[in-house]
Amino acid sequence: MTSSVPVRRLAGALLLIGVILALACGGGSEDGANGDEEAVALLYVPSVSVNQPEIPGSPGLVLYVGAFASAIYAADPIGGRRWQMPMSDATQYLKAADCTHDGGSFAYLLEDFSAGVTRMVITGAASRVFEIEGSLQGLAWSPDGSQIALSKFNSDDRQYRLWLLDASSGGLTPLPSGAGSAGVPTWSPDGKYLAFTSREDNNNRLHVLELGMNSPQMVVDRPVGISVDWSPDGRKLIFSAQTDDGALQLYVIDLEERSQSEITASLTLKTLPRWSADGSMVAYVGEVLELTVAHYAARTHNTGVWIADADGNDERLLTDLNLDAWLLGWCLPGQWLDQGWTEV
Repeated sequence: MTSSVPVRRLAGALLLIGVILALACGGGSEDGANGDEEAVALLYVPSVSVNQPEIPGSPGLVLYVGAFASAIYAADPIGGRRWQMPMSDATQYLKAADCTHDGGSFAYLLEDFSAGVTRMVITGAASRVFEIEGSLQGLAWSPDGSQIALSKFNSDDRQYRLWLLDASSGGLTPLPSGAGSAGVPTWSPDGKYLAFTSREDNNNRLHVLELGMNSPQMVVDRPVGISVDWSPDGRKLIFSAQTDDGALQLYVIDLEERSQSEITASLTLKTLPRWSADGSMVAYVGEVLELTVAHYAARTHNTGVWIADADGNDERLLTDLNLDAWLLGWCLPGQWLDQGWTEV
């Protein structure tokens, strides 16, 4: 089965910032295909950057974005250093970001609603821009960095479906997604499986797809949050779910024993958990409910990125609540951090 995504091929050799601006203004295009798969638009820019910061003792950088997506931030949760990359084009909306497991490349999604396309910008050892028709809600690099798993909107059934993108050629391949609308996928460390949430009957269920098989399998038969993450050792999945008292807490499922355990207990409503690369910490989006004078929950400036130890202990706020930050994930520092980023 091949992709039905129309193609536009862009040409030129510009610096990355100029590339994004040129794409936003609209460039020349021609239709084309890549082998048995449809290709998306591709612009290749060799990188000349060689500098990257050294951050000793850090489990990685926590990536997040503010409420208006005007910049991406990368924060060291141990040493307190922070970097920023502005998103200067107001016509494109930042949807997601992820890094290769070795920190060599960084990718992020910019949706252009007026053009009806999503652009994937890749920086690092070699910069690329892929243009994909339609809306995407997430991306995840494969462990070897050769592929990117996507959740892409299907206009036929009005649901999100899983796809694989070849990180070199831009070829797109559809994956079995099950009956529901697929959430953001995450790879197993061995690259053989994808875990994701699937929305059916107004509830999310946790599924795992073995690549090469015809259908995903449900592994948690209870309503869960919007996202899941695989532990670096491949033995566990972390997700958020509602407790009996209505709170959203983080849970871990042992994939061998199929046992679930609640690892957090604070009153913060939690979602989008992500493990650090070394498995020592967890980052997540937390929402603090504040009472007004009328004793109703107020939801203004009460969302932030939180971090905790891997067992859920020592929960602490990483970002200012006034930013209303949203978590993008973890990245190891690499060459990408010297391309458009500034330490602040």
